[in-house]
Amino acid sequence: DAVLAALGRGLKKLAVLDVRGCGKVTSLTGVMDARISAGIIKFDAGSDAGDERDEEQMARVIAGHLFVLARYSGITKNSLDETLRLHHQGEVLTCILDGGGIGEGIRR
Repeated sequence: DAVLAALGRGLKKLAVLDVRGCGKVTSLTGVMDARISAGIIKFDAGSDAGDERDEEQMARVIAGHLFVLARYSGITKNSLDETLRLHHQGEVLTCILDGGGIGEGIRR
């Protein structure tokens, strides 16, 4: 988890992260906190997920979005739900714990 936080802070153009099979990775909160504190993801003060955003702000959010493949990792559904609750309900994070056999983890 600490290594992920360091990666989140240091790799500003990181868009896709594959932690499949990494059982010691138990949470994405640290990496998301690091990305926000490093300014990779920016939100206007006082805004929340329900507010309408202008185009410039949405461009910053989209640029900072992280797609994570986490099947067979230590990340649980509860851990992911907590991270999503803390970080704007998936607006800046998409995490696939189990694609359900439909190829959801394949980016096109």
